[in-house]
Amino acid sequence: MENPSSSSVLLSYRAEDTATAFTDHLYTALIQAGIQTFKQGIDRNWKVSVIILTEGYALCQSCLEQLNVILKCKEKLDRSILPVFYDVDPSDIRKHKGKIGEALGLHEQSSGTESVERWRQALAEIADFGGMVLQNQADGHESKFIRKIVNVVTNRISRSGLYVAPHLIGIERRTRHINSWMRDGSSDVGLLVVCGMGGIGKTTLAKFIYMSNFYVFEGSSCVLNIREASKQPNGLVKLQKQILSEILKKDNERVSCVDEGIVKISDAVSGKKVLLVLDDVDDSNQVNAVLGMKSLFYPGSKIVITTRQKRILNPHLVDKVYRVETLDRDESLELFSWHTFGKPHPIEGFLDCSNEVVKRCGGNPLALRVLGSSLAGKNLDVWQSTINKLKVVPNNRIIELLKISYESLEDNDDRSLFLHIACFFLGKDKDFAVKILDKCEFFTVVGIQNLIDKDLLSVPNGHLVMHELIQDMGREIVRQESLEEPGRRSRLWRHGESFYVLKNKTGTETIEGIILDGNMLKDHEKIRITSREFLHNSQPERSWMSIFSSHTMDNLGVPNEDLVTDAFIKMQKLKFLLLSNVQLCGCYKKFPKKLRWLSWHSLWLESLPSDMPLENLIALDLQYSSLKQLWKGPKLIRCLKFLNLSHSYQLERTPDFSELPNLEQLILERCINLTEVDDSIGYLEGLTLLNLNGCTKLRRIPESICMLKLLETLDVSGCCNLEYAAMDLPAKIADGIGMNQIETSKHVRPWNPVLWLWLWKDKVCRRISSISFPASLVTLGLSECNLGDNAFLHVDLSKLNALKDLNLSGNPISYPPESIIHLSKLEKLSLTACTRLKSISQLPNGVDTVDANDCISLEKVCGLPSSCGVLYINCANLIEMDPYFKLEPLENVNEEILRYLSLSNLEMIRNVAFRLRFDIETLYSNPMVLPKFVQNDITNIRCLPPKRLPAQGFYCNSIFSTFLLSEHMPSWFNTKLSEPFHSSFMVPVNHQIRGLSFCFVYTCSESKEIVCEGFLPCISISNLSRTMNWKQDPLFIGIPEGDQERMMWLSYWDIGNSLQPGDVIEVSASVGQAKTRFSIKEVGMRIIFLEEQQESANFDIEEFPSPRHQNLLIVRVFPK
Repeated sequence: MENPSSSSVLLSYRAEDTATAFTDHLYTALIQAGIQTFKQGIDRNWKVSVIILTEGYALCQSCLEQLNVILKCKEKLDRSILPVFYDVDPSDIRKHKGKIGEALGLHEQSSGTESVERWRQALAEIADFGGMVLQNQADGHESKFIRKIVNVVTNRISRSGLYVAPHLIGIERRTRHINSWMRDGSSDVGLLVVCGMGGIGKTTLAKFIYMSNFYVFEGSSCVLNIREASKQPNGLVKLQKQILSEILKKDNERVSCVDEGIVKISDAVSGKKVLLVLDDVDDSNQVNAVLGMKSLFYPGSKIVITTRQKRILNPHLVDKVYRVETLDRDESLELFSWHTFGKPHPIEGFLDCSNEVVKRCGGNPLALRVLGSSLAGKNLDVWQSTINKLKVVPNNRIIELLKISYESLEDNDDRSLFLHIACFFLGKDKDFAVKILDKCEFFTVVGIQNLIDKDLLSVPNGHLVMHELIQDMGREIVRQESLEEPGRRSRLWRHGESFYVLKNKTGTETIEGIILDGNMLKDHEKIRITSREFLHNSQPERSWMSIFSSHTMDNLGVPNEDLVTDAFIKMQKLKFLLLSNVQLCGCYKKFPKKLRWLSWHSLWLESLPSDMPLENLIALDLQYSSLKQLWKGPKLIRCLKFLNLSHSYQLERTPDFSELPNLEQLILERCINLTEVDDSIGYLEGLTLLNLNGCTKLRRIPESICMLKLLETLDVSGCCNLEYAAMDLPAKIADGIGMNQIETSKHVRPWNPVLWLWLWKDKVCRRISSISFPASLVTLGLSECNLGDNAFLHVDLSKLNALKDLNLSGNPISYPPESIIHLSKLEKLSLTACTRLKSISQLPNGVDTVDANDCISLEKVCGLPSSCGVLYINCANLIEMDPYFKLEPLENVNEEILRYLSLSNLEMIRNVAFRLRFDIETLYSNPMVLPKFVQNDITNIRCLPPKRLPAQGFYCNSIFSTFLLSEHMPSWFNTKLSEPFHSSFMVPVNHQIRGLSFCFVYTCSESKEIVCEGFLPCISISNLSRTMNWKQDPLFIGIPEGDQERMMWLSYWDIGNSLQPGDVIEVSASVGQAKTRFSIKEVGMRIIFLEEQQESANFDIEEFPSPRHQNLLIVRVFPK
């Protein structure tokens, strides 16, 4: 087909509906307007196609075929389409309702499913275009409607288009909702802000939106690159002239100043519905100069603004904000491949390198295009060298584009904050970063918000996140401070450069932060560790092989010069020092005194040097250290808020906390030799988090924690040797043993599941005090503490009025503690791997999640709040979860349901063995982290016999199932599915379906083995006409007694309301991945009609294959 004429229009219509009236009048009006118009001839050179959609349009197969061709021309040849809805609702076209659906149903029998499906998609697509609706836009007046159509067509063929780059991967998906908003028919003036980082595709998106919608409006203008244009002399005035010229279709509109331009634009947009696109706006003054007042626009007008600044306008002016998404991995690889190889996928041999470059681009289209073009035609050696270079020196073109957002930050405070975050704080908790940076004299909260508004930062789930290219840009700005000498830069994050500066003592007062991990250095850069030091610091609980990665172990003895503390003398502005696997020699008197954050993982000292200046620290992180004690005696650090000593395996007791008045978080996770927490913890009035998870030798928790009025999170999970503190011991006993233990003649007894005091009360005391927790707790972790039912008689939870999250996982309890009912704010209860748990009931009304996975003894869950969700993977004995499912004897099942399955003589039915399915991967994923009793229970699960019960009925998701022993399918199931057990039928006209009944006969080998998800019999139903799907992969499964014995799965599906006359229904049966274990013998179906229930009459069903549809059954129903 040749290029279209610049003023040619094709009319597509059904002649029987409008040929002699509406279409003829429209044709005449277009000709009179000087527009070349064709009533027929799809092969003509047309630019715009006007498709006149009527109720009878779908009756004409040639119209439907022409519609397909028109849509292909739009996609491949950039043609324009204007749908006109003449006495038909667009939703009827889109959803194939009314006469449209009936027409397609008729075509199904004559033309086949493939053609009809293609026509369905074409009709849905054309309805999504929007277009013009007679009733909406002219109140049914055809002459007025025709004038409007002529105006729209004139606008389309008279306006020049905008260039949009090729290979717009994923653009339709990204603009679908925006295009719907553009054509929503609202009389309001809509304003959309499209925001995102540089290079993400905002301009491309804006041009695509404009080209897809401008013809719907009476006037339109798209002004690109406003940021740069406004910087030119009289830049804003020139922009105003462009808008006036495009909206008024007049050249050389005179505008002498910005104020005059505002007045003239206001007049131009107040008289007709317009589309105005303003691209790359970076200042609200630019918008004000162009728009004037939003309220002056004509009703129904739309304004689109693209910007890097989300909050460039007052929120009350903005109707919608759309943040442009990055491309996903597949889209990124396709776009990169087009620009690199000229095809949608990499050529042979280049896939791995392509994936590496694509990953580095992070879904940014500009980066993909730039790097793809630069690598086109290069060999693999150049590719690998480029990839290595990008890790150190980012592509300058990309950096310069991204740098615009950095340079637009209002002051040096925000710029420095951005660089600090890019170098040191990514992935960190926002609250953690704010409290450190606030003490560095930043206005951190407002600064972070400014970075978010510029799309330089995001904070998902409370953590600081930055696009990799944005991070590269920030770090490149720092690198440019001194290309040759890293010691003159403000921040050091590359391990090799940090080591170079410290080893050669070239650091200067400009340095504010350093990152150095000895394990990340190359072989020739290794920090020396002598044999004496290595042996002195080795720890039996955690081998050094796990501290150092295996590839560095061989180099630990390389005789290089040690790092010394004197290397830091000049760095008096140093605020952040993040070390790992590094040894420093020397004294610390001249160490930087302005340190705010010291992180020193794998520290090889038994205690911190007394001369180390810590007085200004906000955060002290000494994970994986060799510390036996943090420091000797009290140490005053007024500003310290975060102290993390996790995995310090030699630590035996905590420091004195009395001189740490502002400590907020104390983390001692997996300090496996810690036996006690200092009583002075009660002085920490501001403490909000205490983590003692995995401190297996901890023998007591100080009573003083009850003084912590702000403590919100307490985790003592895995502390399985806590001793019970008896508060009212007789004096003669208490004097001899102290408050931390209760002693018999031989042993100190731990806090065990039955509370040894309960058993030994006659030898010690009869009065036992409760264990209390601070009433301020929001999160409490008590998992794997070896707590049984009796223990909770003395663990007081009832006063925790603020508690939202309670974790009792891995404890040998048979039911949740009764005191839980008093936790009015509880939202989540974790009971994972409580392998002795029998039932769950009576929880507070606010609970929305109960995690009961791997509770293999759990039988019943009831009395839960209606909104509560329960996770129950691998609950081997579960028979009831009200109201989700229930296993009950058939004799208690509703007789009507039994009749739908032709079950009547229940006395003759034998008992059946049942198994509940398991998720094997979850069950055995990491058993060694669980308590020993849990490991034993899970190991024994394979030995659990099937639960043998009288025949049971099982309700789940409106589907009733039962399993019975039977050799053959009952004749009542009058439709038999043959292999591969897949078929379809059309719902008959004039008969309403009540539901569907199925019979699935199978055998099962290895009946003693457990069954797991994905390896079970399964029935699937799809309503192809309405895109609705149902699937039953039963939670319970009947197990035959022998390998050759047959089991029958009967099910009734109460889905009749979703099956309408004319719908095409597809059914299939399978055994998933378990073909070697389960074998399908027979599958049958019966359609239950509403008439059967109402009239108690039987119906004969005649079925025969459709002549046009493979496997489609035409169902005709005849009452007997």
